[in-house]
Amino acid sequence: MVLLCGACTDPATDDRSESQISVERLRLDYLRVSDDLRVAKTLLANECMRNLGFASLPIAQIPESFVTGSGSGGQVARLSLTVDEATTDGYAATTEWKRRNAVDPRETIAKSLDPQVFDQAWGEAWSGGIGLPDSETTPRGCFVEAGAMLLPDELDGTIQFALNEVASLVNDVRATADIDPNYRAHLEQWKRCMAEAGLGPFNEIHEPFVAALSGSGEVDPIDIAIADATCQDASGVIDAYIQAWEQAEQEIGQTKRALAFNNWEREHLSDITTAVYQALAEGGLEPSS
Repeated sequence: MVLLCGACTDPATDDRSESQISVERLRLDYLRVSDDLRVAKTLLANECMRNLGFASLPIAQIPESFVTGSGSGGQVARLSLTVDEATTDGYAATTEWKRRNAVDPRETIAKSLDPQVFDQAWGEAWSGGIGLPDSETTPRGCFVEAGAMLLPDELDGTIQFALNEVASLVNDVRATADIDPNYRAHLEQWKRCMAEAGLGPFNEIHEPFVAALSGSGEVDPIDIAIADATCQDASGVIDAYIQAWEQAEQEIGQTKRALAFNNWEREHLSDITTAVYQALAEGGLEPSS
């Protein structure tokens, strides 16, 4: 679990502009708080499951969100690698490759759990379908019910509202960066370079990485990585994308929607995190600092 540092910010020293917010900062804040939220909800849901006669889920098995550094350009920009790295390790030199190929030791715990955890009845009780009183439309399972207990709608929007809104703002940044004219011009240079190397057709800069990761093609993944690194370097496409992302973040951070959410966050984030951390404390857990 990771402490949501945004909840500890002193408003008097908060350097966020009233006319612009950092969408990237919002994304990281809510990835962090979502980890603690999931643990708090699971503590409550486990009690519900035990009362219904089902096995509970070990807290150690709950996967935490993978929070990377805030590097501009998001995930795609982090695929950048040098020709030397590609020649030596292929895409294994990138952070994203390492993340996707990492084996979480908690998977071993999951596979050793009581088979009941993985049957349909357990899943329905956990997420909805049996054992709990009918709601207005759909029966709510223990995990969903726990979320309602933990964070009721009295805040005019819950943590799920916040998570959805942040995801939407990040998508707005990505969509705006993707159509930046300067980036598209560099992207065309990169596409031609890859085609001349006999690879593709590729239309976006993440596609060679995905092709190498799947291992479904006839070309050696390291050869794809070398060509990609060479074409990235020749075209300047990664730098162009990072610049486009930074410009898009400034643009989206000044929209009425982003500013309205910023105001909502200032008003309610402390209440949300207090509720989450209180639930953790009652379960004998503490968020890490």
